[in-house]
Amino acid sequence: MKIIKPGNEKLTKKPILFDCVKCGCVFEADCEEYTYAGSYYGGTMVRCKCPCCGDMIYMSGDSSIADIFAL
Repeated sequence: MKIIKPGNEKLTKKPILFDCVKCGCVFEADCEEYTYAGSYYGGTMVRCKCPCCGDMIYMSGDSSIADIFAL
């Protein structure tokens, strides 16, 4: 494989703030705790399990998320 333009490794390790609508927990997850959940017109979605209630939390539209998963 040939790299045409190297990426910014720091962006891939950036933590994301999640806000659970079920229990109200606000938590920060690092890149090993959240996963890519898909993309849509104008945005990217990531998901993470709430550490308090276990509900799956989806985040989208945040510019920091878009920077991490720029396609």
